[in-house]
Order: sequence, then structure tokens, then C-alpha cells
Amino acid sequence: MKKLLLFIFTLTVLFSAGAAAETETLDTDKIRGRQIIGRLAAADTAEGFYLTDSENNILGGPYDVISDYNNYPYAWNEGGDKVLYDSDGTVLASVANEGEILPPANGIYAVMRETVDMSLCTRFELYDYETRTLLHTFDRAIYYYLEQQTEKMVIEKDGKYAFCDKYGNFVTDYIYDEVKKRFNPDYYPFPKAYAIVVENGVEKYIDWDMNEIDLDNYNGEPFVTNCTHISNTFGENYNDVYVLESGQKTALYDLASNTFIIPYQTEYSFMAMNNSFIIVTKDNKEAILDHDGNVLVPLSSMTYSFDDDGKIMYSGDDGSGFSEGIIDPLSGTRRENAPAETAYFHQLFDVADITELKRGVIVYDNERCADISYEDLQTLLNVNWDFRYSRMTAPFSESDKNSYYFKIWNEDKTLSYTMTSGGYIAAGRFGADLGEDSCYVWYCPGPGNAANALHTARQELYTKYTGSTREITEDDLFELPENDMLITDGCSSWAEPEIEQAAAKNLMLWELSDKYTEDITRRDFCRLACRLIATSFYPDSNSMTGIGAAISNIMMDKDLQNAFAETSFSDTNDTEIRFLAAAGIVNGVGDFTFAPDSFITREQAAAILFRTAGFLDKKTTLSENRAGYSDMSAVSDWALEPVSAMYNMGVMHGISENEFSPQGSYTVEQSIATMLRLYETE
Repeated sequence: MKKLLLFIFTLTVLFSAGAAAETETLDTDKIRGRQIIGRLAAADTAEGFYLTDSENNILGGPYDVISDYNNYPYAWNEGGDKVLYDSDGTVLASVANEGEILPPANGIYAVMRETVDMSLCTRFELYDYETRTLLHTFDRAIYYYLEQQTEKMVIEKDGKYAFCDKYGNFVTDYIYDEVKKRFNPDYYPFPKAYAIVVENGVEKYIDWDMNEIDLDNYNGEPFVTNCTHISNTFGENYNDVYVLESGQKTALYDLASNTFIIPYQTEYSFMAMNNSFIIVTKDNKEAILDHDGNVLVPLSSMTYSFDDDGKIMYSGDDGSGFSEGIIDPLSGTRRENAPAETAYFHQLFDVADITELKRGVIVYDNERCADISYEDLQTLLNVNWDFRYSRMTAPFSESDKNSYYFKIWNEDKTLSYTMTSGGYIAAGRFGADLGEDSCYVWYCPGPGNAANALHTARQELYTKYTGSTREITEDDLFELPENDMLITDGCSSWAEPEIEQAAAKNLMLWELSDKYTEDITRRDFCRLACRLIATSFYPDSNSMTGIGAAISNIMMDKDLQNAFAETSFSDTNDTEIRFLAAAGIVNGVGDFTFAPDSFITREQAAAILFRTAGFLDKKTTLSENRAGYSDMSAVSDWALEPVSAMYNMGVMHGISENEFSPQGSYTVEQSIATMLRLYETE
């Protein structure tokens, strides 16, 4: 008996590839860094990596590398054995350097001996995870094993394919010439969607029970060869609705109710939808349908998309020239955007004839420059001339120059224009009289293939002239326009100074600049709060992709990704609202709704400002110094502390010295002013 125990102990030590004694503890002073893997850790030391438990007991090592393989520690030494540890720190399997170990999933794991790649090995061993018993041995790897590990796996031999279950038992013989689409358990939400195979040169569709499906004469069940989650605003998933594909047919399917919104058809491809409308496409044209499949706006060359408020935006040329704006599908009426929101390249340069722009230089690292030939300048301008640019706002920083920029003049140099390497063109700024503390207005090309062509044209000149540089002169320096583009028309006289300062500090939403005295919606108030938060953390964030990037970074820094993913409202999927909810700044109004289009009340505004202050680590004066308004008894219990704190901080005032009006409305200009005041508090 003693000999048997000694033999088992010796095997364990050898199998651990040099692991330290089970009772040995790693000195914390030796640890340079740690990677947590499940309940275990890979500790980096001067001797190598050790696998340890939560009490620093050494379970194995030292190794050259310990990595996280689907929450299982995977250790190896260069040129030596590889070891996969179980989640409890015991050795699960070991192979020579040429082999691989595939971690447990769905009750099985696999060991590959003498691999060429993940699809070819001389011995593929399938094991039961619970008992560690060998289930089956193949002389080739299971195709896409890591993506399957389920009841229907594909195995190849001599150019033919078969299906086997997860225990290695064959479901079919090697009868297929090709497997175009396999059963995939991760193919959410239809894991039993059928496979596409080729047998004797004929393409066939096989359901989960290995029956062949006739796509021309099936019963309309959601059998799918492919599915995608249909999107709404900015590509976000719309509820639980999927575009299903079966051969050449497509359908819209509501997984929540397990019903078809639009049954299988071949007329359209589905692009996006909201609670009322569906945007479809056919032959590079787009149309708008209702949820019953009725055509509201017929196919045309116009492009449609949903904006953040659920309105349908249109853009394109319908034969009468390019236009863009908002369309009402029910009436077919259009409202064009204000010209300032977007503009053609030549409109930004304010010249009627491309030949008026005669001179240009490319400036490298703001140190040297090269004169661009007239022919090359015309080529660059031609690529840009009729391209549509979108407006954004952002402060200026030296990084905006990037590694190079273009300076372009008319013939007598009375007009000059600057274009960054990213294609941005500065048009003006907010608060020109506020010195360096100002926010600039830029126009930039939208993303997409056309913008890639602009980028290529700029890059070609960048490369061509690198060997032809000269000393830079005063004329060649990066130039920012001085014209003040802030629109304050229509705001109250008391609000104008604060609106100008808010705009200069990058706290402004341009699209609210014609609504100053109007009541603000809950959605727009949230958008201002997000702009405040993004600017507080990332002062250079711009009003397009920069705000989204800032919010994403803040979510990672504050570990809010899970809370964001779990946050949902039935009446909005707005990213900024969900972020504020995940951060604990906003709440819904009950029944999983947010009421984004309702006007915000003054006590709701105070509560959001108060919680935003806390999120930004502002010093908030609590309700011991309660505001002395005569109507404080009308303030909801949950808003008493926020109202008092905002009063004491000087962020939000009453409608008079004695009255707060908690249920009263709040205007756009009041919202902007309070965001500025909160931004400037410590």
C-alpha cells in the first residue's frame, strides 16, 4: 500500500512539469505581477510563472508562460511539455510541445497529439470531463471543435465529412463532400438551425434531426441558414427581433413572442426598424414599410436611417439634386436639414470654381513642408470637391495637426484653408473673445468607402512629397479661423453669457441652439449630462465619435459594462440614457419605461444634476442646509436632498426667491446654464 501511494505521489509531481511541493508558499516579495484565472492566479517572478491558489500556495511552476484558456490555466515551457490545469489547480492533461489541449466545455475536453494545425493531428482524443475517461480516438481533429463540443460535430477523413455526437459516436458515415454550414450551439438564438451540406454534388439543408428540408415547400417554421439581429438607431439591436434567412428567403421574427412580423419572402432585405417602421432595401434602393408589411415610402435612390429620437433621416439625390433631412413616412413630407449641419467640401472653401485654388503645401510634423504641384493639388481637390462633410464641435489641441496637414490658398493668397491628415476642416469657434478657452467648429468626412478614397488621396500626397521638403514659413503654419460661430439668437438675455461660456467649454449641443426657451425633454437633458461627463473626463472629446469613445472609456474605468448591458427600457435603447442609468444617475418612470420624449420636471433635473455631481466627485452640500423655498413640502421625498444641494452649490435656482416649483418645466437654456455651473464647481 505504501509503495502504491509513493508511486501515485511521484506521478503527480512528474505530471506537474516541475511543480513545487504542494505545501510550498510563494513569497509575495518575489511576485512582480499577477493574472487572475478563475480562483487561481499566475504569479510572475524572476524565475518564471507560478500557478498559485488564493493563499499563495504553489500549485505548479515555474513555467515560461501561464495563460488563461477559457478560465483554465494553460502552462508551458519553450520546447517542453504543455499542461492544462483544472479550475481547482489539479492537472487536467499534459502533452508534448507539438500537441495541444482543448479546455472543457459541455462535459468534454480533448487532447491533440502531434498537431500540424487546429484541423490536423495524428491523434485526437476525446475525454469525459467528469470521469476523465477516454471516449473516442480519431486520427484527425474534429472540425471547429472549439466552436461546437455538442451533439453534432463534424469530422473529416480523406476529403469526406461525417457528423458525430460529442462522445465521438458517429451519427452519419463519411457521406458528405462538403459542409458549408455546420450545426453551431452558439448560433444564438437558433442553435438548432440546420446545416448546409453537399452530398454527391447536391447542396442539401439538414435539420437538427438529420432530416433534409425542402426550402421551396417547408411549413414556414423558423428554420434558418443564417440570422442577424436587426438594428435600430446607430446599429444597436432592436428588441428581440431577428432577420432570418432560409436560402433566398428572408423574414422578420420576434423571438419574444415567437411570431413572424413579416413571413418569409424574397421581395426585400431588412436593414433597420423601430416601434413603427421598417427600412428595407432591394437592388441598391431603399423603402420604408410599416409592421404589417405595407409600403409607406416606395423604393428610391434615397438612403434612410433612424436618428436618436426615432425620426427617419433621409439623404441622397432623387433627381432634383442632393438633399437630406427628416421624412414623415405616413404623409411622405420632408423637412430638409439646415445647411449649416452638413456641407459640400467646396461650400466650406467658399469658392465656385475649383481652379481658383492655385497653391498648396503639405506640412510634416509642423517642422518642414513641401509645395504641392498644381496638378496634384487639383487631383486632391477633385476627390474632395463634391463630398458631403458633417459638422462637429471640439476644442483644438496640437494633436489635431496629427503627423501632417495641408495648407491651401487661392492664387493671390487672400484666402487660406487648413485640412488635417484626418480630413477635418476648421470652420470657426465658439467664444472667439474668450481666448484659448474656446471650442472649435469642424467639418469632417463621414466614415465609409467614400471617405476611404479621400484618405487614400491624402496619403498618396503625403508619401509623394516626403523627399521634397523645405523650411517652413509663417504662411505655412496651421491656421485656425477666428470667426465666432455661436448662435445665441432667441435666448433670454440672462442666459446669453452662460450659453457662450458653456459652448466655449465644450458643453454645448449645437442642435439645441434654436430651442433655448423651449421646455427640454428628458432625453435632451440626459444628452447634456453626458456631454458634461465626457468633457469633464476628456476635455478634447468631440461631438461625434469622441463623446461615444469618452463614455466607453468611462464605463471601463468605472467598471460599468455589466450594469450597462443589463440596463434596458421598453421605450428607448438610447446609449447615453442607458449609460446614465448604469451609472446610477437616472431612473425610469416605472414599468421599465423612461419617457424620453416627456418634458423633464425641475425636481427631476435637480436629481440628475445632484447624482451627476456625485459621479464627478463634486463636493455636494447635503440637505442639512435645506433650501428655504416656501413650496419645499411639494418636493418629492427622493428630490429633497438634490434640490437643497443644488441650491446650496449655486447650481440651480428657484423660479423666484421663495418658490422652487418642483413639478414645473425646465427650459433648454436653464439646462445649459446649470450644466455650466456644475462643471465649474469643485
